[in-house]
Amino acid sequence: FDDILPGTPLKRFFGSISGEVLIFVVFSLALLSVVLLVGLGIKEIRPNRRPDMRAELGGKITPWRIGKKLFLDVFSAEWWPLYLLALSQAMYGIKLGGMVALMYTDQWGYSTQVLGYTQGIGQLASIFIVMLVFPLADKFDKLKFYLVCVWLGMIGKFIWYGYVMLLVPDNRPSVMEILLVGEGINVLGQLAGIISYPLVYEFIPLNKLGTASAGLGLFRGAIGMVLGPLMGIWLLYYSNIFMPGAGSEILTVFSKPVTEEHVETMAKDWEKQTGREIWVDLHKPYGLRAEEGRPWAIRIRDEAAEKLQVEIEDHGSQLTDLQRELDSARIRGEATSPEKLARKDELNTALAKLRAEQSARATEFRDFLRGALAGQLTDLDAGVASITFADGRVGFVGETAFPVEAKRLEGFVEQLALKLNWIDADLRFEVDPAQPARVLVSGKVPPDIAAFEPDDADLAVRVRALTAAASEPEVAFRAAYRLVSAASDVLAGDRNTLLRPFPDAHYRPHKVDYFSSYLLMAGTDIIAILIAMYLIRAEKAGKIQRRGKIEDDAAHAGDPAPAPAPAKS
Repeated sequence: FDDILPGTPLKRFFGSISGEVLIFVVFSLALLSVVLLVGLGIKEIRPNRRPDMRAELGGKITPWRIGKKLFLDVFSAEWWPLYLLALSQAMYGIKLGGMVALMYTDQWGYSTQVLGYTQGIGQLASIFIVMLVFPLADKFDKLKFYLVCVWLGMIGKFIWYGYVMLLVPDNRPSVMEILLVGEGINVLGQLAGIISYPLVYEFIPLNKLGTASAGLGLFRGAIGMVLGPLMGIWLLYYSNIFMPGAGSEILTVFSKPVTEEHVETMAKDWEKQTGREIWVDLHKPYGLRAEEGRPWAIRIRDEAAEKLQVEIEDHGSQLTDLQRELDSARIRGEATSPEKLARKDELNTALAKLRAEQSARATEFRDFLRGALAGQLTDLDAGVASITFADGRVGFVGETAFPVEAKRLEGFVEQLALKLNWIDADLRFEVDPAQPARVLVSGKVPPDIAAFEPDDADLAVRVRALTAAASEPEVAFRAAYRLVSAASDVLAGDRNTLLRPFPDAHYRPHKVDYFSSYLLMAGTDIIAILIAMYLIRAEKAGKIQRRGKIEDDAAHAGDPAPAPAPAKS
């Protein structure tokens, strides 16, 4: 979705295109092929005996009579097994939907590329698994087969949730675990859907297929309106109860490792001082098993900051829309509107003011922690121990909060190159084997490194002090500052950090536990199971009959299938 694809068949006409554009083009062509297939390739057979609508409506065709007959036919009592089956399917079909991307990126810290891999492999696997399993469906009762699939899906969701929450570090499953278990549960869901689909037609006489389909469409639409918001409501209330609220989050680093119990004890005291809720969380690389550490993320609930964020997003949206209007006008060759330019300046000014206010609230909480933790924090001198500048190369030695794994270094170099964008920089990201938390980062300085305004005052002071004795102190400062800043960003992406008291201080939205959706899905599966069990018992008691079941039983017994019962006039 995010990739830029330079070599596609469309390059001749459109040049390089994004994966997003390619996805929409492919799906549009697929939809067009369906239109052509249905429109040109499928011919409906005209029935020999068509019912007389006038006779069915009592001798006169009026909108009232048409509506009345439609209502009575669609909501006839004979369709209640069909609607119960549809309700069971809807309950089992409740899923995270498009928010699954947020579970991967916001909660688990994976990229959208990982999402694409797992979803794509899962879809391909489901095709082969369904091809192998589905022929068995005709050898068993479809309703019971559907019930077995729902049972397995429900059990799988409970096991998957318990495994991740109790046994997986940071509650973040590996890609392989997601593929084997998470996508395996999805395959069960697809199999249940495929098996239950023909069940619908076993409840419908052939001469009532249109009526039943219309009623089923209305019923499913109504269910969708009711159940559609259910997942969002669940995530909202579950997260409000169990997850950290919106507010300022400060990443702080202690001078030595401390336990969660120690930090939580201090947090309770801070809550009394501030009168607001405070959450603490050990900030460590994903998958690392650790009960104590130096970097801790400390968040304070801040309703004022939350309201500010709503205003910031609203102003940002208005500014984006206005810029599109200006760009469209420029493309059309129209004169730029002075009123719109004035509005753009007004929005930019207001947005800058709101962001400054938001940043000030985070700074206020950081200053509070600075005073509360006086003498317990590390310092930037340890994080940037030394800087070298000689022979056109700049480098620094620093210490990280957690040891750096050697297997990550190659990826770090690639990320560093993207952030610096230095030509022929020969970048190196190394680790001292004797001290895995000590990193050595260096690169070739570009000849035309431009002046800039440092955005981190503390880092600028430290770097300037270490480069003051260089042969070209200003060039050394610019190069070293950019190198240290970029390396800090790279380490932050791995949930690690160069030692310093406060590596990060920002507003954070309310944390959402998207994975808790499996609890809701397992709960609605239970309802689906109860409905399916009731239908099976009702069939055994003779309350309902499935024509497909009767035909299957007759076929397996070697007897000709009985003719369907005549439809009521």
